[in-house]
Amino acid sequence: MDCSNQSKHLLTTWIFQAICIMNLSFIHFLSEEDKVKKQVEALQAFLLNNAARRKPFEDGDFPLFSAQDKEVAEALVYSMTPHEERYLLKRSECGHTALHFQCMAQRVDVVEYLLSFPTISPKLVYTVDDFHASPLHMTSSTDIAKLLLQAIDPNLRDDYILLTNGAGQTAIHIAVKDNNVDMVTYLMSEINDQSLLLNNSIQSPLHCAESVSSAKCFVDCTTPELVREFLLAAPGMPKYTALHQAAMKNNAELVKYFLSIESFAKELILKLDLLGETALHVVTGGSAALALMESAQSIKDLDFKSLLKHKDVSRQSACHTHALYGRGDVLQAMLNFLDSTTANELLNLENIARRTPLHFVTNLDSAKAVISSIDTSLRKEYILRQDQIKFTSLSTAAQRGCVDVVEYLLTCLEECIDSNDEDDDDISMYLAKKTYEGDDVYQLAYRSQSSKAFHELFEKLDITGDSKTMIKSDHQGNNPLLHVAAMSIPKAFAQTVMSLPLAQRKQMLKKKNPKGANCKSLVNRSRETEFDLSYYVQKILGVPMDSVTVSPTYVYQAHFSGFLVDTINPPTIEEGDRSQTWKIMHYAINEFSAKAEILLLGTQGLSLPKMEYMKAKEIENLRGRPKAVIFCTSDSDEHKKCLIPPNPDYMMVTVHMDKPSCQDDGVIQLHSEEDVNSVLARLLRRSDVKSLSINSTYGRQLQADESAISSAMDHLVITKGDKRKALVICNSKDRPDYEKELKDASIVLETQLGFSVEIVVDLSAAEMINRVKAFGELPTHGTIVALAIMSHGDSDGNICGNDGNVCSVQNLFDALTTSLTEETVKLFLLGFCRGNIVRKNRTKQNWECNELFEMEPYSGFNVEEEELPLEEWELEWNRKAMRSLNLSLNSYVCYSTMPDSRSKRGEMFKAMREHLKNLYRYHIKQDSHLQTGQETMLTVVEENSTSNESSVADMASLKKDSMSDGNTPQDVVDVDKQDVTSVNDRILSEHDATEATSLDDKELGNGALANAPLPNVQLLELLTDVSSIVRESSSFTQYMNFCYSVNKDSKTVWLEIDETVPTPPVCFTNLKVAT
Repeated sequence: MDCSNQSKHLLTTWIFQAICIMNLSFIHFLSEEDKVKKQVEALQAFLLNNAARRKPFEDGDFPLFSAQDKEVAEALVYSMTPHEERYLLKRSECGHTALHFQCMAQRVDVVEYLLSFPTISPKLVYTVDDFHASPLHMTSSTDIAKLLLQAIDPNLRDDYILLTNGAGQTAIHIAVKDNNVDMVTYLMSEINDQSLLLNNSIQSPLHCAESVSSAKCFVDCTTPELVREFLLAAPGMPKYTALHQAAMKNNAELVKYFLSIESFAKELILKLDLLGETALHVVTGGSAALALMESAQSIKDLDFKSLLKHKDVSRQSACHTHALYGRGDVLQAMLNFLDSTTANELLNLENIARRTPLHFVTNLDSAKAVISSIDTSLRKEYILRQDQIKFTSLSTAAQRGCVDVVEYLLTCLEECIDSNDEDDDDISMYLAKKTYEGDDVYQLAYRSQSSKAFHELFEKLDITGDSKTMIKSDHQGNNPLLHVAAMSIPKAFAQTVMSLPLAQRKQMLKKKNPKGANCKSLVNRSRETEFDLSYYVQKILGVPMDSVTVSPTYVYQAHFSGFLVDTINPPTIEEGDRSQTWKIMHYAINEFSAKAEILLLGTQGLSLPKMEYMKAKEIENLRGRPKAVIFCTSDSDEHKKCLIPPNPDYMMVTVHMDKPSCQDDGVIQLHSEEDVNSVLARLLRRSDVKSLSINSTYGRQLQADESAISSAMDHLVITKGDKRKALVICNSKDRPDYEKELKDASIVLETQLGFSVEIVVDLSAAEMINRVKAFGELPTHGTIVALAIMSHGDSDGNICGNDGNVCSVQNLFDALTTSLTEETVKLFLLGFCRGNIVRKNRTKQNWECNELFEMEPYSGFNVEEEELPLEEWELEWNRKAMRSLNLSLNSYVCYSTMPDSRSKRGEMFKAMREHLKNLYRYHIKQDSHLQTGQETMLTVVEENSTSNESSVADMASLKKDSMSDGNTPQDVVDVDKQDVTSVNDRILSEHDATEATSLDDKELGNGALANAPLPNVQLLELLTDVSSIVRESSSFTQYMNFCYSVNKDSKTVWLEIDETVPTPPVCFTNLKVAT
């Protein structure tokens, strides 16, 4: 019946009954014959005049169901003549007849009237509803019960009383449950064979008892033999006795009563269900547990301790079961009732998997109940006891996501630590204990649905673990970082990734688990969509979908790691957490998280040399965002110019065009939603574009796998076998510890990038130009040539010689660009001061500064507090002439600092050396993992500066001055390669470098790693990443600057990285010590 019909029906019923009542009130003084006549007339008139309102009576419930008294019922039935049988047997939507409704309402007179039809009453009495309940199940009145039984054959009364409803309950069961003592007494007296109650029902009436009075009434109404049968009966599944049921209901009074029947008490308490559990296993409350214990202890000839230690079919004691189901009050009641010795014995019982009750605790109350009963001196050993698969109680609690339990257990362990005992472990060591599958507590905790709460707990206790802990893979191929990414926990994510070297960040965030998921895809996915529980279960937990049932809000019965998790609810992830995790991920892999803002300038829009348009005050709305300035020119004097950027995170692009093709004053038209990469790639494909000169202080990549224009260029991979030369010039005047910088530069160029390196020190300005020119005129430079210079610089951006004079960078570029090197890729690495601005925080002028300060609480950035004043920046840029560089094609220049700033000595080469080492290290680790099936890592031992090597300063004392003595470049002094690099044996570590074993040259030559391909690094990506490392390591005070020039024929340069000792020795050529 729909809502409209139901409303009509209620209205009709009310009007109808009102008319009946009204007529009855007016004719109460009439004779019986007149009264009936008046009622019939009123009803007939109502029904005839309201024919439309009779239809709802036929569609569902009708007034006879709720007739308030016999007179109304009589009138209704009389009005239906000659179809009274049809309407008396009419059923509601749930199968109820009028007799069911009237029995429920306990209207004795109406029931008596309905049963007054001899031909219809048997059918009414035996009619059952959709739940298979008869009218006798519906009533609590003994008078109605008598009427019902009188309406049927006396020989069939036992069968009628024993009719069971859908729950397997007879009317006696219901009477016992409802504590209807009168009904219990009457029905039991009407049954000839009470034993049939056991045969016809799933449970005996005592299973349904809620009170002692009804149970006692039932017991008093039967024989002692049957009482035993009823008490011990365990029909159906899982074969609980009446005592089991009373214990499960936490009905202490009923428990006491059942066990007070001395004849059967011992037999009853020892009775087991289908799972081999006693009532003590299934009790759900402390009061019933205490009643069981007290009653059991008073039973004669009962081995009380054996009862307590009884184990079910899975070899679990009652304490195991209560710990599993979180019944802390039951555990507390049981253990408090026992003496300490017995309690300790009970808690040390192990199940078939060698797990104690503490392994099963699922809430804080249970944990406290167990631990409080263990001797203080034994608590540490008890908490750390391992089961058959090496799970401790910490492990199981972490896997279940029980944060409060883990916190409590860690607190207990901390209390057990002896501060005077040097051998006593730190608390974090307990979390590192591994299971049989190799999972530690950290991995299990972050894999649970409470990963965010666990991280907050570990932070609170200052045991968050190091980066190795967070990236260590578990037996499923996942690591805590992957779960942190899936759950969007920004603080944990930032703390982990930002503590890793940049090379390892990129590897870990892109590393896929066996199901093909990685951190980067998870973070991007969470940014775009809500948490996908099905995806998480399949791709992260690795649970096969045929073993789970997935709904939009939970996963049911997911089997993994030996546990059955009934429900996995999706976590609540705040939008802010998802956004912050996404931003942190982009920064961690050195990417911009937004498109660069492109400024378009024509030839008339650029004012050289001051570049007034670039002042920060005039572009306030663009501060804190990556910017690209595209300047188009066709002037022949400008064809090689590479404009210098004024601040961090600028890309200055000079487009050199053919004059006839230059349109719209040199301005390149942009397409909507086009990023810088696409613009540069499109420019290189234009026929009127001769070349691009790019000067960048980005320090972050615009996209993950390619540099700005690599998509439009072919690739040039320079391998270890290619002949290539490098010249390193280092001036030592007023530069203490210059040996460290020189050493880093030689390792970068010779050991890691495979150049044949020539090193000279202490040259004057003129000598530097001459030496570079002579170097450029050497034959067989190969595919790439490199020049590294380390010296002082003046405030105008010139390089100082050891004699105090200066030479311009442009002069050095021109000196190296000869006919022999014109087609060669040229790499310049320049470390010197270029301006007067000291190292200060200038984040307000650079990359997405708002995001930086939003992320700072999560990431632990160390940002210099002293900011660069805008006035100081303007003063420096107004003071110095802004020169542009003339770069030949395929030249790449990398400065250690901004064009207006001072440089920290050695920072650039140190960062480059460490980054190249890490790129090689993690590439070899990954390749080794693929070849051997085991996760390994190649770690290069730090150089020992105190080893038996000659210092660079000692070698400089050789005073070989070929420039002044006329020696040729071939006149060199050979030096043992170990004297310069001192790169010791590498260490191959097992699984994430936790246990190191040495890897000697023989293993490198003959082992699986010998054939591993060497990693390649894209040159522009290398320079960009090194810029990022310098920025971070300097607390955001030093920003590198690099520039390059390419055309459509240029190729993307890739360099092969190696960490093995090179074949050609390092040469110190034409050494001269300044006087």
